[in-house]
Amino acid sequence: MQESMRIAAPAAPASGATVVLFDSEVMFGVGVMRSLNLTLLELTWLRLSHASAASGLKAYGKSAPGGTWRETTMPDDNGTATMPVTVSAVTTSAVESERFVVTDMAEFKLEYTNSANTLTDWELSIIAHFGATAVGR
Repeated sequence: MQESMRIAAPAAPASGATVVLFDSEVMFGVGVMRSLNLTLLELTWLRLSHASAASGLKAYGKSAPGGTWRETTMPDDNGTATMPVTVSAVTTSAVESERFVVTDMAEFKLEYTNSANTLTDWELSIIAHFGATAVGR
């Protein structure tokens, strides 16, 4: 059975600032992600007035709870490295989604770095899927 949980997005980052979009250790506690069977994290940009900094969306993983965060390339279904990425500006007519399969990690974290621009629109949806069939990135 699949369960999902919507996660509150952080406030829009200031010019050039970095925010954590998701951190499994903060959200669930150290070493709990695997026992909850978190398999997929879905990030949907609904509105973003300006593009991120270059390589502004980064993913980090840990192979063991409490270990060292390591930046990961988050390969897609074809094994192509897809992270880090620059997130394009998003209007209300064109949303952009990213799906992160996290089944092979003990912990997972996503960070977003803003460009030098001040964001006037910042709306995103973050959904954690537990027991989901892992599809996509």
